[in-house]
Amino acid sequence: PPTRPTTLLAPDKFNDGYCDCPLDGGIDEPATGACSGAADGMWAGLPATEAEAEGRKIAHFACPQQPRLTLPPSRVRDGICDCCDGADEAGGGASSFCADVCDAVLAEERAMRAKVRKDYGIGSVTRNESIRAYDLWRSGVEDKLTRLTDGDMGEVDAKRSRVGEELYQVKVRWGEAWSKGVKAVLNSKELRAVVGEGDTGGEPLLNVSQLSAILLSLCQLSGEISSQNLSNGRCLPLERAAVDLGILWEYNPDETASSSSSSSSSLPKLTFLADGPGGNIMVADRVLLRLEGKDYVASASGGRHEKEKKGKHGNGNRRQERMMDHDVDDYYGDDYEDYHDYYSYDDEDEVDDESPTEKGEDPTKNVHSEQRDWNAENHSNLSPEETMVKSLLDAIPLAHDRKLFKRKAKSLLQYAPPEETENNHEHDQETVQGDGNTENDGSVASTFSSSAPSSDDGIKHNIDPMAIQMVKSTLSKRLSSISHGETSAESAARFVASLAKHHHHPPSVTTATNTPIAGTSHIRQLQNLILLVIYHGKISAADVAESIYAVSPDLTAGNVHEFEGRSCLSPVAASRMCPPRTIPLEHGGQQTFVPPSFLVEAANRRCREREDDGAMASAGTCPSAEDTPAVANGFPTTIPDGYFHYYEPKQRKDASDVDVDPFHTLFAALEDLHAIPDDIRDLQTQKQKIESEKKSLEKAIQTLQTEREQSTRYGYEGELYSLRDTCHSVESGKYEYEVCIFGQATQRDLGQSHGGTHLGSWESYSIDEETRQRTLKWGKGTKCWNGPVRSAEVEVTCGAETRLLTADEPETCRYVFRMESPIGCDEEYKSSNLI
Repeated sequence: PPTRPTTLLAPDKFNDGYCDCPLDGGIDEPATGACSGAADGMWAGLPATEAEAEGRKIAHFACPQQPRLTLPPSRVRDGICDCCDGADEAGGGASSFCADVCDAVLAEERAMRAKVRKDYGIGSVTRNESIRAYDLWRSGVEDKLTRLTDGDMGEVDAKRSRVGEELYQVKVRWGEAWSKGVKAVLNSKELRAVVGEGDTGGEPLLNVSQLSAILLSLCQLSGEISSQNLSNGRCLPLERAAVDLGILWEYNPDETASSSSSSSSSLPKLTFLADGPGGNIMVADRVLLRLEGKDYVASASGGRHEKEKKGKHGNGNRRQERMMDHDVDDYYGDDYEDYHDYYSYDDEDEVDDESPTEKGEDPTKNVHSEQRDWNAENHSNLSPEETMVKSLLDAIPLAHDRKLFKRKAKSLLQYAPPEETENNHEHDQETVQGDGNTENDGSVASTFSSSAPSSDDGIKHNIDPMAIQMVKSTLSKRLSSISHGETSAESAARFVASLAKHHHHPPSVTTATNTPIAGTSHIRQLQNLILLVIYHGKISAADVAESIYAVSPDLTAGNVHEFEGRSCLSPVAASRMCPPRTIPLEHGGQQTFVPPSFLVEAANRRCREREDDGAMASAGTCPSAEDTPAVANGFPTTIPDGYFHYYEPKQRKDASDVDVDPFHTLFAALEDLHAIPDDIRDLQTQKQKIESEKKSLEKAIQTLQTEREQSTRYGYEGELYSLRDTCHSVESGKYEYEVCIFGQATQRDLGQSHGGTHLGSWESYSIDEETRQRTLKWGKGTKCWNGPVRSAEVEVTCGAETRLLTADEPETCRYVFRMESPIGCDEEYKSSNLI
């Protein structure tokens, strides 16, 4: 240190109670405490900076039995007993009054120190064990991932590839055999005669326009027979027939939406498969879907009119929520309300609903022409594609009869009798027969109530309300069936239009394998499609005969008015089918008669059946030349089959019926084809098992990967691993608080086992870098009334076991807890607590 000037003190300055030489160790006051601490450079009157400037080390005094209690030098030998044993005053002249009180003073501290040492000893072991368990778990996850991804998955992929290749080859062979089997059936003499082709060759009886009309009629009949024949708004029998012939009807959501634009997007895309493995495998896959029942998709809209309603009113959802009960009687149900909700007709819906006969026209006009004028004047506002579709639909003979029935059904559905009066009870109901007798002879005419009193509108009332409900239910079901048929026919028209467009303007490449198609004539394709639609649609021979006779002028036997007044056969069917006849086709000096004899017999039987229904004609249920309202002659109490020309088509009879339909026998070989081969089924089973095994492996791998990614949530050294998904609680006041690691924090009333107030969900875990304080947090709890959202945090210290100690709410809706846990017993805790 630098040399200071020497100061001389008089003798009376020694031990006078004043420290004159603080920088020299207080040598002037050796017998007093005036210079206490001066020797260590911490005299009260000397700044520490000056002592440091003098180069002296600043020290503290530590009580021997209280190592955590340190004293500055100025408090040593200052006459005050700071240490419990008086060590700070020893040798200072006043030690006699510092009694040793360490046993009393240190009892609580010694117990706390003992607990700290014990908790650390246990907690540190537990923490280390938890960390080891975490390390083992993480290494196990990595090992499992490696084994599953590099080992098991590789083996499964190899098996999958082997079985897939084997299945592919088997399906290719089966697809080829399928196509050959279908062609063999279609080439039979009887079936070729059905579509107007003789077995001796020559020009076929039916041309493209007539075949197209027959195909659309069959699709309409199939849709009326069963809604199951309508898939995704399409004629399912036609879609299946196309697959059998190697034509894929690609799905286009726009093809059922009427469009006036010039775009052809409304027509479906057709893919023509070439012979070879590529085409065979696609046929096999589509047929397998069929045999497994997976090619059927329930239509969101049951028919054409539901679609129109959706287009007009912007909402078609209610139709999907409640479908009509088509398969059961609904006399007391809601079919009538269903019809009015979803099938109601506005005036603008009825376009040209008069039958051709009522208008004085030939009902079959333009049905037989060789080539339709696709750009007819009445379709001038449509695109060429839409014009073609509309023209095809106009040529369906069934459309005229259905329009008539729909108009009459609408009139009945809108009928509401006036309220019953006392005078109504004075009249007895009588049944009217064709000869005027009042006795019921069981004829169809007896189903009409005509003796009830009439009101000023000329309509007889006092009809049983239950009968009205039954009639309306029956009408709504039949209208629904017609709507299904119209939707099916419209989809078929788009298919036929796309097919015609292909033949008129064939693309250079039309196959999935980029191989040009071997030429199949347009007529031949339509003929084969008709035969296969008959098969898939389960259409009866009688309905097929009526469809064929209705479009062929060469088969005309009578005239439009021959059966008028004594039969409910429609004008088209009566003039074209009854009595049925055949046409000889000659080629090379040989003759073949078409239609075949079984169709002629079916037509004869239908003519007789419908002629026997002539009683309905006399009862006024067949159309007259006058447009008479349907209820003008009394409201019907039942709706017989054939009412206003509409006969419900029935599914053809199979081997389980007594009177088997001829088509059942002719298509027997096709029926035999519709079975999945054993080798394909076995390979599919193997593939399904392998796919299931692969999915299980993928799920296990995904689970392990997720666990590995979430491993960071276990915190520093994975110390939270042992606490995962555990819950801990503490009581405070009238509440019980519970916190769940990685879960939720909750406040409940004491005694409440469930529910409670949500204090927050798990958010985070952190360690303060300076203090090493561990904090667990939960956030986004229930919002306090007129305050913030609730939150909770837990401050963790070392403990032998994990438990909540205290609960506090330092701020509104902010909850703070103290917790003991082994996770806090680390080396930093040991150092800071001098363990």
